[in-house]
Parts: sequence; C-alpha cells; structure tokens
Amino acid sequence: MWFDHEPNLDEFKRLFKEKIDEALSEKSIDIVASEGGRIIGECEVVRKFDEIGFLGLVVSKDSRCHGVGSALLSHAAKRCRYINASVIRAEVSLGNKEAVRFLQDRGFVLDISKERHDERLKRRIIVLERHA
Repeated sequence: MWFDHEPNLDEFKRLFKEKIDEALSEKSIDIVASEGGRIIGECEVVRKFDEIGFLGLVVSKDSRCHGVGSALLSHAAKRCRYINASVIRAEVSLGNKEAVRFLQDRGFVLDISKERHDERLKRRIIVLERHA
C-alpha cells in the first residue's frame, strides 16, 4: 500500500496483521533496503490471484531519487517470476502523483477500468500494472 499521508496507529496495526497473515500463507515476499544500520526502503509483493502480485513499496523521503525504489522494484519483479506471478499490480491513492509517476516511468500502465473508492481509506484508488 502507498501512503500519501502519515499513517495512524490503527492503519499500522491493520497492515501489520495483514502482513503476518500473508507471510504465514507463504504468498508474500518482503524485501528490505538498509544503509548504515537503518531501514531506508521496503518492498512487498503479495500473490493474491493466480498470476497477479500486489505491490507495496515505501522509501524514506531522504533516500528517494537515489535508486533505492528502482532496485527494490527490480528485485520484486524477479521474485514475482519466481512465485509465478506474471503481472505486478500497484494500487495507489489518486492524489499520490509521485508514486504514479515513479511507477509509470518504470513501465506500469494505468488501468482506469479498475479505479475504485476505498471506503476504509476514504479516497479514490487507481491501479497500475506491468508484466513482471
């Protein structure tokens, strides 16, 4: 999941529980980037449907534009192929222009037919996809 706001504690709790459940089902891949002992980025791919890996990508603000996100995404694509997920899908808040631009610059295509309103987050969600 991409955040365009500072997530609150309830959002973190919900996401943490989902990540634990997915990891236990062996359908989740988590990749972490660190530098000097601190985490600067994290990428997760969850295989939810036969051939689709759902992407979550976070890079600390001070580490953006230094290749961290691209490296994480590249590694995630390789791991998707390993778990037989041929398509990577990212769901992004409509207002998160930085994430949309990042993904489009790396071959993701906007699929407006899958745009939706997320009641839980109270915002429009757009979907971008590319082949792994």
